[in-house]
Amino acid sequence: MVGMESKEDDFLHAVRDGASGYILREASAVEVLTAIRAVSVGEAFCPPWFSVALFRCAAQQLAIQQNLRARNRSELSRREHQLVELICWGLTNKEIGSRLHLSEHTVKKHALAVFDHVRMATQIRN
Repeated sequence: MVGMESKEDDFLHAVRDGASGYILREASAVEVLTAIRAVSVGEAFCPPWFSVALFRCAAQQLAIQQNLRARNRSELSRREHQLVELICWGLTNKEIGSRLHLSEHTVKKHALAVFDHVRMATQIRN
């Protein structure tokens, strides 16, 4: 996928939607060829600064799982996992509501309940 700007949200949305490679419009010919070669053999490619976003998202999901195990609490429901995943990918409450067919208010309420459940302080995106 070719991105127009170096926006982290655009990159995370592309990865969530199945992209294996992401380069910016201003990428050099060498970068484009490197990306094509990597993706063609099953590898992933992105500018190095976007790797941080992937690690942050993975770390958030691992922290939630560890908190659940450490407190010996019941697992999150499938729907709660969906909500956490969409928050992790950087979607706004409005976007999450649209995907899950919920109001923005309901998304905020459920998100707060999930994070309270795992005792994890977070900032809920508007």
